[in-house]
Amino acid sequence: MKGQNFQKGKYVNYWNNSGFTLIEAMAALSIFLMIVFFISPVFQIMMDNRDLKMRVQQMEWDVFCSQAKKRSKDE
Repeated sequence: MKGQNFQKGKYVNYWNNSGFTLIEAMAALSIFLMIVFFISPVFQIMMDNRDLKMRVQQMEWDVFCSQAKKRSKDE
């Protein structure tokens, strides 16, 4: 191990560690906004699906009640 020279990478001196640049902040904001834009319709679909399930359950209950009434009249 003694005598080996470890050289730094070619581009190490050009890195800026002082923080985000304006372009980086704009890129992060645009990615965030795209994610929010595509997630909101998913929540709308989920809410519509829940309403649909509630309506189907109500219709099933109505059919059950009408069949029970019809059966009790037949007997």
